[in-house]
Amino acid sequence: MAPNGLGYEQLSDLAVNFISTHQTENPRGFSEVGENKQLLIAIVVCSFIQLLILIFNHFIIIFEHI
Repeated sequence: MAPNGLGYEQLSDLAVNFISTHQTENPRGFSEVGENKQLLIAIVVCSFIQLLILIFNHFIIIFEHI
């Protein structure tokens, strides 16, 4: 018996029921993103983060001289 009063069989049945009732497909309104689009998004996000780091470092250098 598990501490919550459910046996192993009941927990197993709950897990199977949970998996079988939840969609594995994309929900309505969402389309799959292709690999090329994922790569483009990753490049844009990384470039944006690098730009923010560059700007942040620039301001640190400016304020060190003040």
